[in-house]
Amino acid sequence: MVAVTYTYKVRGKPTIEPAHMALALHKADGAWKIAGWTWAGTVPHAVVAKPAAPAATTAPPAPAKP
Repeated sequence: MVAVTYTYKVRGKPTIEPAHMALALHKADGAWKIAGWTWAGTVPHAVVAKPAAPAATTAPPAPAKP
């Protein structure tokens, strides 16, 4: 079981779909092969932009108290 995030665009807008994948593996000719897999995800949703960080202030620091 592995956590995955599928990202793609829908009508030009970024979309994400967090999910989990389960893989069944078998070894053939010295290499691991995927024998089967399943996807369990949530409803895809548009990526929401994070608000910009507040601008840094350039005010001098307050004087130290004695």
